Amino acid sequence: MDAKAEALFEKNIFLKFAGGVANSYSIIFFSDKLYFSVIIFLVTFIDYNMGLSGLIAAASANMIALIIGLDKYKVKMGFYGFNSLLAGLGLGLIFDFSAVLLIVIFMASILNLFIVTALEGLLMKYYLPYLSIPFLFTFWLIIPAGRNLLNFELSESGIFVYNDIFRLGGYKMVEFYDYFQKLEIPAGISIFIKSLSASYFHYSFLGGLLIATVLLIHSRIAFISSLIGFFTAYATYSIFGIHFTETGFVYVGFNYIFFGIAIGAHFFVPSYRTFLWVIFTIPLLVILTVSLSNVLVIWGLPVYALPFNILVLLFIYTFKFRYQNPTKVYEVYYQTFSPEENLYNYVNSNIRFRNKSHYFLRLPFYGEWYVSQGYEGKITHKDRWRHGLDFVITDRNGLTYRNTGTKLEDYHCYNKAVLAPADGTIETVVDGIEDNEIGNVNIRKNWGNTIIIKHSQDFYTQMSHLKAGTINVKEGDYVKTGQAIAACGSSGRSPEPHLHFQVQTRPEVGADTIHYPFGNYLKRRINANRIKQELVKYDKPEEKDTVSNIEINPLLKYIFEMSPGKEFKINITRLRNDAIVSTETEKLNVEIDIYNNKFIYSEKSKCYAYFEDSNGIFYFYDFIGKRKSLLYDFYLAAYIIPLGFYEGIEVYDTFPLHKIFSKLALLPQDILAPFYVYLHADYKLKYIEQDNPLSPDKIILHSFVYRGTGSGPEERLFRKYEMEVSRDGIVLKVFE
Repeated sequence: MDAKAEALFEKNIFLKFAGGVANSYSIIFFSDKLYFSVIIFLVTFIDYNMGLSGLIAAASANMIALIIGLDKYKVKMGFYGFNSLLAGLGLGLIFDFSAVLLIVIFMASILNLFIVTALEGLLMKYYLPYLSIPFLFTFWLIIPAGRNLLNFELSESGIFVYNDIFRLGGYKMVEFYDYFQKLEIPAGISIFIKSLSASYFHYSFLGGLLIATVLLIHSRIAFISSLIGFFTAYATYSIFGIHFTETGFVYVGFNYIFFGIAIGAHFFVPSYRTFLWVIFTIPLLVILTVSLSNVLVIWGLPVYALPFNILVLLFIYTFKFRYQNPTKVYEVYYQTFSPEENLYNYVNSNIRFRNKSHYFLRLPFYGEWYVSQGYEGKITHKDRWRHGLDFVITDRNGLTYRNTGTKLEDYHCYNKAVLAPADGTIETVVDGIEDNEIGNVNIRKNWGNTIIIKHSQDFYTQMSHLKAGTINVKEGDYVKTGQAIAACGSSGRSPEPHLHFQVQTRPEVGADTIHYPFGNYLKRRINANRIKQELVKYDKPEEKDTVSNIEINPLLKYIFEMSPGKEFKINITRLRNDAIVSTETEKLNVEIDIYNNKFIYSEKSKCYAYFEDSNGIFYFYDFIGKRKSLLYDFYLAAYIIPLGFYEGIEVYDTFPLHKIFSKLALLPQDILAPFYVYLHADYKLKYIEQDNPLSPDKIILHSFVYRGTGSGPEERLFRKYEMEVSRDGIVLKVFE
């Protein structure tokens, strides 16, 4: 929850309570949408007795959670209320509403909340959900007691359902309900729809149809997943020769529906692979369902969603133990409660941050260096040392030296500073090995003068062939990223000055190398006599690349390195066919939420744009709010800004599809998304000019947003921006 919303909920106890009650209904289907809650709420009141009991149970659980002081975000999301809602609905189905039932519902809500918090503490440390297990425990404990309570009357509302319908809407409502009940629908489809209704203890085609409709509106992927789960089970019953009645299947069918949604669309990034896993494991779920039903009937207890809970937990837990991921099934780590958004966010992050690793490595030098030998190099980078890099400095003619190149001092990289690539502790220092004369090598002390830095357990970087006497750190010293620690030399197996760099998992000099990317650097390469320079986010430099770190521009740093509490001004002019449509100015605030996520907030439009500004780059990673707002245009225009100025360089990135396309435009893509993503939403930034390279007062940037399916970017141009950056703020022109 962001800071503004947190403050609002902190002030208004009713909003916390109302939000928790509402979401208690929709979160059962892994949704946080209010319209989903409203429809399910109405469905539960097809049986008035049951609907009222469920509402009281959900309200009681959320009220108690707030009184106790449990996590307000979890209260608001309905996490503490949905299990109590299910228990209340079940009790309202079985027993007549009375004062005694009201007391029992309240007591059941307390018990349910205790079980929820206990399971949360037990399961969440393994990053496992507790699903509807608290409801099952509560219901199984309360029902046997209810049979012995003399003041409990069994409900007849389910038997005389038309009386309940009449009470809600009169004869018209009865006729409407009866029409749907008597529709001639193929058996499989009818049972599927009624199974949706049975997830809320109804046996109603109309109720199930309403839920199916709102599920389809909420998520096409979740709806497809529910169909896959259900009809795979339906076919399995026939294949196994399991006898079933429509009524019997309806009251276990939701196990297969929810399993399909949970595994195929919610807890894992939706794909054809997750669908295949649903199909592959549903027969096991069928066996569990039949077996557990036969066991629990001995004690007179219904199986309800027990099989679903067991298999989902086992599935998720097993997949957490993977050391590798050959199945390419990916867990959802940032849950949006929308399978489509989870998928589009994953696809976008995979493109934007491909090869991103836990530790950010910076190139270990100042200025531009040339990769003379890369991974799998033909000279020495083979076998155990194949993931090594050799760096030198070249001039415009591609030479590594000046004059005749017979002296060490002739070489451009000789005696240049070597920097720490990341924070860490000096693990090993080897010094005192003299530099070789040009052309000679020292194979007895192959690595020459070397520094090894420990960045964490099992993660080390090694820099070798350093100049003797220039190492200014000792073992045990703590160094910061970019700190000068030595100078480039030509010691060890080094016929001419160069810097050898490698990443390894052990502290020994010359240990086995591993593949590991550098982050946020510039790459320049000559192809077909054309010089191409580009920003590399996370990758390894390749042989014959000329690479450098981003040199921070003071003006871009002043504007785009944003700390919480900062306030800045944006002036935006919208143009259409070069004619000014509108002009507005707005002050935006930089804030931080309780999870330390930084965001830019617009008080005017109540919009949020989440960002990172580290390691020489400013970039947005989420936007929440209205698209017809100044902040949304700023989000598009400044989607990624390297904080160095390089005239003419172009920077490319991609947007999540749901941040650019309308919901209507995404409908066909949503259906195909687990199999194929054909839409594109791309970004390009171009550095145009700065007025003073040494101390700029004004910088001009152009950015472009493309969307569509075509391969030609001009065919897909959605919006163009001109951004003028100065210390007074940002002037933005929007060409629509």
